[in-house]
Amino acid sequence: MMAEPKVSVLIIAYMHEKFIAQAIDSVLTQETDFPFEVVIAEDNSPDNTRKIIEGYEQRHPDKVRLLAREQNLGMLRNWVDAYGTCRGKYIAALEGDDYWTSPRKLQMQVDALDTHPDWVICFHNVRCFYEDGSQEPFLKYSSGFREVHTLDDLLDMSGNFIRTCSVMFRSGVVPSFPEWYFSLAMGDWPFNIMLARYGKLGYIDQVMADYRIHAGGAWTSKDELSGMEAILEMFGKIRQILDGDRAGYVTDQMMKRYVELANRALQLGEVSRARSALWGMLRREPAFRRAFPRRELLRTALLIDAPLVLRMISWTRRQVAPVKARRMVGDVLRRAGVLPRRESAWVVAEEQPKTVRVLGAPRLFAILGAWMEADVIAATVTNAFAQGCERVYLVDNDSPDDTVAEAMKAGATLAESFSTDKYDEQLRLDIMNRVVRNVSAAESADHIWWLWLDADEFPHGPRGLTVLEFLSG
Repeated sequence: MMAEPKVSVLIIAYMHEKFIAQAIDSVLTQETDFPFEVVIAEDNSPDNTRKIIEGYEQRHPDKVRLLAREQNLGMLRNWVDAYGTCRGKYIAALEGDDYWTSPRKLQMQVDALDTHPDWVICFHNVRCFYEDGSQEPFLKYSSGFREVHTLDDLLDMSGNFIRTCSVMFRSGVVPSFPEWYFSLAMGDWPFNIMLARYGKLGYIDQVMADYRIHAGGAWTSKDELSGMEAILEMFGKIRQILDGDRAGYVTDQMMKRYVELANRALQLGEVSRARSALWGMLRREPAFRRAFPRRELLRTALLIDAPLVLRMISWTRRQVAPVKARRMVGDVLRRAGVLPRRESAWVVAEEQPKTVRVLGAPRLFAILGAWMEADVIAATVTNAFAQGCERVYLVDNDSPDDTVAEAMKAGATLAESFSTDKYDEQLRLDIMNRVVRNVSAAESADHIWWLWLDADEFPHGPRGLTVLEFLSG
């Protein structure tokens, strides 16, 4: 008869005949000063997975307990049912195609949770490797990864940073599961979020497990678009159990991700999926929110269903560039004292002392702010060089398309790429100003002019002159 365990090791298995023995062996070799049980939920695999587990149960009846499904329950129902049978104070999770590499893993995590009663989850570093050897192994976390995390960290949609094979958590914290949980394409990330509502997440900086990447993996077998869609679906459900501020934060992220999904689908030639992403956003997300990406939504919608209209709009904007150029010339004249001075956003120079002095030949640089302008940015950069700019610096708002690549191909220098949950014009201007200050301070010349551009503007000097020729007088 099994002793009352302090830890339940919960393994879910389906079609893991190649891997399950290694997973179980890595558990049975654990060195602990407490009893633990191994609960293996085998989901009616058509291969020999169950037969292998039955052999372990027969050889280790004091530790191994097989939950043999008579019919396939599916990953999440299999997991939840097995979770409800665990008897330990703590539960350590492991999938049948991964394994542990340190015999002290369970002991170290139990000691950590005993020492930190405010931790609801304890996890550690993991080596990720490709089963086919196609790529080099890598560690999940780099050195310096912080020790304590919170619910807010898990709500960042850039990715789930906790590998299942590294997790130990307190039992009974999540007593039941909403019905929508069983419709999701993933179970670990939303479950970690449910747990994190009740405590902190503690990290041990030790590599104690191997995560196997292979074609049959539940997550790695998904294509890129399906993965993005699954994350959006999950967060659309999980925000139902969050407080108002956090639910709003998730909603703001989701709106941006819908547009990113649509643009990525377009890049891959999946027009119908791109259209579905935008319609899904319009049906599910509140358009009255301040963060609603109206400009990005319209642009992407035009790319999908009216690319000719979008090209016509871009062409029209290029035609009005000479008007803006005339405004720019006026600003130059004001700075030269010919016209009364006023603030300008077109051509600026580093402030000069009030005393009159002879200046050397002017130098012209350009600073360019962009977001999703891959169709026009190369022409903008080329025009800036044609107008006499020595360098063109790019500040990019994390464009999901080829904006940066096209700009750099045309000769621009990427000064900074920044990411925000919503379009932030003021932040972009602040970054552009900082780039201007830093570059100007690093140059020895004292007569530098800066051409400020949006990604679809083509200024030029008057009477056939370039901007630099005009500035040179």
